[in-house]
Amino acid sequence: MNFKKLISASYTPFKKSDLSLDLEKVETLYNNLLKNGVKGTMICGTTGEGYSLSAKERKILAAEWSSVISDDFDLMIHVGHNSVVDIKELVESAVSLNSAAVVLSPPLFYKPLDIENLIDFLTVCIEGHPETDFYYYHIPSMTGVEFPMIQFLQQLKEKDVNIKGIKYTHEDLDEYSKCLDYQNTSFDMIFGRDELLLNALPLGAKSALGSTYNFMSPIYLKMIDLFENGKFAEAEKIHLEVNKIIDVMVEFGGGVIAGKAMMNLIGLDCGPTRLPLRTLNVQSIENLKSNLEKTKFYEYKNKQLIT
Repeated sequence: MNFKKLISASYTPFKKSDLSLDLEKVETLYNNLLKNGVKGTMICGTTGEGYSLSAKERKILAAEWSSVISDDFDLMIHVGHNSVVDIKELVESAVSLNSAAVVLSPPLFYKPLDIENLIDFLTVCIEGHPETDFYYYHIPSMTGVEFPMIQFLQQLKEKDVNIKGIKYTHEDLDEYSKCLDYQNTSFDMIFGRDELLLNALPLGAKSALGSTYNFMSPIYLKMIDLFENGKFAEAEKIHLEVNKIIDVMVEFGGGVIAGKAMMNLIGLDCGPTRLPLRTLNVQSIENLKSNLEKTKFYEYKNKQLIT
């Protein structure tokens, strides 16, 4: 199998009473990922409501994840923030936990003016840690920062910046392909659009990171297995069914709002979301359940399908 691993974008569990961190749920979430073939997780990212957490909370959450996982399970810690001071503090914490990788995104208010400005920002954030694997989180739909990533990689190479790769959450498959091919794939390009994973496989995607791998990883692994064994029609059939589920998720608020409710529906209670994200009300959850019943969600959810 050429494909190496699925990585989840983990949800942050909150207590219903006061929306504080529900750390007791972390080990349950980890065990679920492990038994369903997921090889790692990124915490405090988009799905994990990272920008709704304080720096202190993010360090506490990362420490809890670090304490429960096995050595062969990759913990990627997102440290994106608007303040360089806080990012450097979060980087120090992540490095001390011996995480597999540290992930950085651009600031969301004072945005970098160009690629050179972005690289200057990242360089300051990661200085002093030459042995750590750093990744850049490219998700322009959320950050509003949309520079050509092939040019970004070229400048990283020229400046010898310690960025190992990109968590690429964008629809531009042509650009993604060019990034994969650049310098004989010297950069690790983790694919981040769950609904386009089958389209990324022929381009050479070796790993993928997303929210739906929290509750449907076995069916994705089956799809990948079918693709790599030349059973393209069967892989495409799964791909279409998975996207029907994702369409419902998008209709009800997307991968964080609806995705968290879907986790709760299958017994992996992650609690509510934090404002400004809205938690689905009772009627919306009933409508979500009804729409999901028209898909294969309950057939696909964490069902061991690979023999």
